[in-house]
Amino acid sequence: SREGGNRWLTWLAPAGIKKSDLQRYNFDWGKTRFIYPKDNDHCFWLFWEALTEGNSHTVIGTPGTLTDQQMNRLESAALIGKCNALILRDRASYS
Repeated sequence: SREGGNRWLTWLAPAGIKKSDLQRYNFDWGKTRFIYPKDNDHCFWLFWEALTEGNSHTVIGTPGTLTDQQMNRLESAALIGKCNALILRDRASYS
């Protein structure tokens, strides 16, 4: 159900991150979904899709620099899917 505990943690992960690298943090691997986007544009659209579908309680991603319009689209998608978004950004990109 969308409201219950049957939802995923979805991570749109950079290519170098693997589940095995994070085992020491005790993730619930049964409910963690890793997706590896080709590039930042692909990450944005996968992020939007994962948020809209509503089968994740949280979607984490590193889509790169986003325009205000893209941020608004992700926010709307999170509202539609009733889930959280965690956008990881490179600090150097925003200084």
